Amino acid sequence: MKYNLKRPCNLQDNNILAVNKNLSHISVDLESVDNNPDEINIKYVKDLIDNFQSLNKSDDIKNNHIWKEITKPAFELVSENLNSTQDLNNILNNMFSTYLTHGFDSGKEANDACRDLENTFSANHIASVYFDKLLLLAQSLSIIPSYNPEQSSYKFEGSINDLLKKIQSKVDFDINAPTFYGGNIGIKTDFGIHTMRTLMSIYITHAIKKEIPIDSKICEIGGGSGLQTYYLYKAGFRNISIVDLPIANLCQGYFLKRNIHDFPVLLNNQFSKSIREKSIELLSPENFYLADYSKWDVIINIDSIPEMPFEVGEKYINHIFNTNKLFISINQESQALALDSKHQLNCHEICTNFDTHVNKIRFPFWLRTGYVFELWEPKPDPYQDAKLFKLIRFIKKIKNKLGKIKTKINIFKKYF
Repeated sequence: MKYNLKRPCNLQDNNILAVNKNLSHISVDLESVDNNPDEINIKYVKDLIDNFQSLNKSDDIKNNHIWKEITKPAFELVSENLNSTQDLNNILNNMFSTYLTHGFDSGKEANDACRDLENTFSANHIASVYFDKLLLLAQSLSIIPSYNPEQSSYKFEGSINDLLKKIQSKVDFDINAPTFYGGNIGIKTDFGIHTMRTLMSIYITHAIKKEIPIDSKICEIGGGSGLQTYYLYKAGFRNISIVDLPIANLCQGYFLKRNIHDFPVLLNNQFSKSIREKSIELLSPENFYLADYSKWDVIINIDSIPEMPFEVGEKYINHIFNTNKLFISINQESQALALDSKHQLNCHEICTNFDTHVNKIRFPFWLRTGYVFELWEPKPDPYQDAKLFKLIRFIKKIKNKLGKIKTKINIFKKYF
């Protein structure tokens, strides 16, 4: 099956998911391109299959009933093709047009709707949402004015590519979309095929880079397709781990290996308790808890902990705070009913139970209404603070004594 697509779309002012209005005068092209499945070493695909099968035996995975239900069609698709490495390679090559990425990125239903030429609503709807994210990214960087629904006088008149050029000038890493995007459909630009997810990942990477050192050891809980790690890598971070379930782990390994060449992408069955310098590691939830406390400095979670079973999400947060890690959370706080008929957890609410951290940053997430960007920072060790205070006081005393000696020397020079 061919996955290439070129489709002109008219944007919709009445799209309830778009923050910006006054878009109906704009036309954009949705596009998808075919990728060559032979561009990956088939042995690595075999390694991905072996890793998937070992992960899938975990009791923790089997008991995660919420995501087990969401990824059921994906499990069936993978299970049917496990005995043929080449067939699974072909499926992974177009993963974003299948059930594999359902729940954490575009999937079969959205892509099929865009490819249905009689269905103009879906294509226009998706194009409007994606373009809206582009405008929100530009607004967050002060490139264009922020839209005000009370006084909707602002009307965007520029071009997509000019906007992306200005965005590129504001961030210090390459914003080009991944060259391999697995049959996904996005907005055609001079910077590649961009989607809602690529644009959000660019914003998140820019925000994170302002807050943490470039040599930070990062762990992302729930890494989706691996897109956020891809942009963190492009921004210069070189010690990154992802903790996730088997289907996501499979997609991440394939996506990252296709896009990041000559850099280790290590699988869960290669797990090391200590940090692997200059590598990307894909881990199971069990190995997250087995890792040395020093393995990571920063834990990131984007749009996933609230949707986990309550006890699973709470366990993650407890571990993050008890091991004194800096925690970056970008999540919604609606506490809606989940598939298990329990209310979703509220990350902020659980984090406030710990007196070990302070909520250094909290503000609305620019690119997705209802989501909050938070940074929780470990409080300084009081004992270390006391030692520092004594050292500063000692230095001040020395300075005072030196000042008195200098004064006496000046007096001596004046009279003698």
